[in-house]
Amino acid sequence: MPDPGIAHNLVIVKMKKSYPGQGTKVISSLLGAGQMMFTKYLVVVSGNVDIRNYSELIQNIFINTDFGRDLIFNRGPLDVLDHSSDTFAFGGKLGIDATTKTPEERSGRTGVSNQTVAGLTKGINNLIKENLIKAFNISLLIKNIPVLIISVNRTEDNDIISKVSSALKSQLIGDQFKLVLAVDHTVDINDFFTVAWQMLGNSDPLRDHQFISESSLIIDGTIKAFRPGGFIRRWPNIVCSDNETINSVDQKWELMAIGPFIPSPSMKSGRLKRNGNEEVILF
Repeated sequence: MPDPGIAHNLVIVKMKKSYPGQGTKVISSLLGAGQMMFTKYLVVVSGNVDIRNYSELIQNIFINTDFGRDLIFNRGPLDVLDHSSDTFAFGGKLGIDATTKTPEERSGRTGVSNQTVAGLTKGINNLIKENLIKAFNISLLIKNIPVLIISVNRTEDNDIISKVSSALKSQLIGDQFKLVLAVDHTVDINDFFTVAWQMLGNSDPLRDHQFISESSLIIDGTIKAFRPGGFIRRWPNIVCSDNETINSVDQKWELMAIGPFIPSPSMKSGRLKRNGNEEVILF
């Protein structure tokens, strides 16, 4: 259960695989088992991979996953703390069968197209010029991880995700990636922890995904309070300390003798805060 998933949002499972279809069987079994039923994203892997080495893990996932065949979307119970689903404690789920595939499972699989990073950068920069996205990060592609991270501003255009998806399709940019992650413009897209935290917390996997090619998709991890028509539930704001509290704690730190100084997390997460206090206010 990686930290950005806050326990119930993301679970990674390693299994010993012995027959075709066993990965999907494990996904179905775990999503119906006790408190595992609250899991929103469940990834199952097999083979010689260290699931706590995240760089190794994510490479293994993309090597063994065809996004057109190995994703299992469903609905079910969610943790009562989940704020992203349209209905309380019930919403979408995604199971990813990233196990090593048997010969029976390899038939008809697709990959991603190959294009230079320079060529991709030029195409994605066009999306910035057209004011569709605010920033992008393709650094994972250098590590053979076909993930594109983009940021958008839904307060300028609440239908921006659909427009970005269409642009990715029309310019064939989506063919170069298996996964495109869209987050708000307030998120530092070079901070993978925060990107993951925002994606996992702000998305309903079933509602917020769109396929942009046969085997690649975009997941919308933006604040849904700004989506077309708004959001039917209250959307929680980021909880931060104010500057007065931060300065007060900083001044007392040495006197408390509690170890090396730790900067306030609110200095980092404060940029994510929107209008309002505990709840995001649109106007």
